Amino acid sequence: SLHGFVGVDLMMGDDPDCDTVIEINPRVTMSYVGLSLMCQTNLARALIHPGAPLAWSPGTVQFDASGHVR
Repeated sequence: SLHGFVGVDLMMGDDPDCDTVIEINPRVTMSYVGLSLMCQTNLARALIHPGAPLAWSPGTVQFDASGHVR
């Protein structure tokens, strides 16, 4: 089982059967950038206090090949 900060790099395919986990990291990763943009509440607080409430904006976040968020 995993405990603490974990970053999962996931590549989503056109079909859910094509989704692939690329890497699991024992730290916050670039996904935090995208998640923090979508989170309406304090994401950092929720990482430190697991019971803290989270609220999410609808939509998606995508990174381009150079790491920019769109």
